[in-house]
Amino acid sequence: MMNLILALVFSVSLVSCVSTNKKDSPVSLKEVKKDKMTYTGLTLIPSKKFKKKRSCRLSKSAWPKKDWKYFVDLGNSCLQSKKYKELLTIANYISIHYANKPWGPFFKSHYFTHKKLNLKALWLIDLAIQKSPNLGLLHYQKAIVLHKLKYVAAAKSSAHRAVSLNQNNFGAQLYLASLYLQSNQAKIALKHALIAQKLFPKNNEVNLLLSDIYFENKKYEEAVKYLSKIKRKKALANEIHFKLAYSYENLQQRSLSISHYKKIEARKKANLLAVYGLDVNEKIKEMELEIAKLEVKKRQPSNSDEKKNETSPPQAKEEGKQ
Repeated sequence: MMNLILALVFSVSLVSCVSTNKKDSPVSLKEVKKDKMTYTGLTLIPSKKFKKKRSCRLSKSAWPKKDWKYFVDLGNSCLQSKKYKELLTIANYISIHYANKPWGPFFKSHYFTHKKLNLKALWLIDLAIQKSPNLGLLHYQKAIVLHKLKYVAAAKSSAHRAVSLNQNNFGAQLYLASLYLQSNQAKIALKHALIAQKLFPKNNEVNLLLSDIYFENKKYEEAVKYLSKIKRKKALANEIHFKLAYSYENLQQRSLSISHYKKIEARKKANLLAVYGLDVNEKIKEMELEIAKLEVKKRQPSNSDEKKNETSPPQAKEEGKQ
């Protein structure tokens, strides 16, 4: 039973909703001290996709011979495949034939969340929790539903309950990290994000979240490290290029900064100017001029070299006299 529960924490495909209100995660810009710039790609965070143990095919003739674990695997496969009609059929079967198990109302909660009937989904996940109160996965699903209903404080509480029951609940750790980042509690956000990263180091959403945490706390070397790991998505391209450009600028790596500023789309550049007062084209010109000045300075002899040249002939003459 415990092995199954641990497997489910990883294998059930869940989605944690993170607020898209960009005012929640500010980043100060040098160019506009009073204004805040924010961006987060964390609109929806899907959990790691896993290979399904079974296909979502409903062979009802064989069902009487199967145990409840078979139906949990089957329901999980249908959930991952987003076949919600089949998922509801399985959930109803579990509810009738295994009424003492939480999985019938659990899968129904997912079905009604998909249908955006969140109050009904909340009632169902509460019913599942009554049947198995110490299963962290159920509390995480409740956190998702509560967040959709905009009960963020209650959602956070449920997510904390989920990770207290099972620290390896990937989705709950990621969700808590996002919430704490938005409330400017970077230290706590980092703690949860690093736990999620240990579970799935290559997960794109984890790397995106860690890059946000480090970027907003001006730890630009770490921000670049995680930004470089993100698989580029068209929707995030401008955001990533901006953060890389800004990070490299602060690390005094002007050439790399310029290359990323140039990759930002013209439309986004105009938006940055209109909203935040950042003229990307002017920024590029300014940095290119700085690079040119530094190159000229490198070619010029330093004052110490000039002094050495001035003093060396007399020294040579004295040595000759000796």
